[in-house]
Amino acid sequence: MRQKYLDYLTIPVPHDDGNIRPRLRGSERWKSIEDNSINDSFIDILEAINSGRKVWIWSDHHFYHKNVIKYSNRPYKDVEDMNQQLIDTYNEIVGEDDICIFAGDVTFKSTTLFREEILPKLKKGYKILVIGNHDFDKKKVRNLGFDENLLVLEFDYKGQKIVISHIPFCADGIDFINVHGHIHQYEPEFEHQINISVEATNYKPVCLKELLDKFIESKK
Repeated sequence: MRQKYLDYLTIPVPHDDGNIRPRLRGSERWKSIEDNSINDSFIDILEAINSGRKVWIWSDHHFYHKNVIKYSNRPYKDVEDMNQQLIDTYNEIVGEDDICIFAGDVTFKSTTLFREEILPKLKKGYKILVIGNHDFDKKKVRNLGFDENLLVLEFDYKGQKIVISHIPFCADGIDFINVHGHIHQYEPEFEHQINISVEATNYKPVCLKELLDKFIESKK
């Protein structure tokens, strides 16, 4: 699905201004993304779920982004309040042996600020970043200190192909459930998509297993 995702982002399409250009601005840089892990190995998400290990997911935190409070009507008085409440919520929910997937756009400022001021306060859990469009410094993915950095995360669950990406996407001829962020408070465009931007999860990580079980059951 990696190539299908890249194709979706980079294929030229008509835009509102009448010009034809890639669907996502700056999408060419995504082609150079290489999945990496601090341990040179990657967590098997399905195995974790089946073993009873808690897996959480959320997206689009935008730490340090003052204007997102206004743009997305977030319930915080200022950026310091937003940062602290997101940190507190994470620490209340995520356990020591849990896994938490951050599905992109974790911060809006420098890599150093996030690594030195935010990440150390997210005290527990194994942290996976599914890379978003704000997780770059120019053409390179930021080294934000996550345990894993992935372009997409995919696995099979209850007979369904699950693909976690930052940007919602479609792939012709392939049925899958797309868990994504990027769209903040807006509803997904297609029925196979689940929005887990913080605006859609009440500003807290949600249990991936429960999310998928509920979605699959709703389609029966």
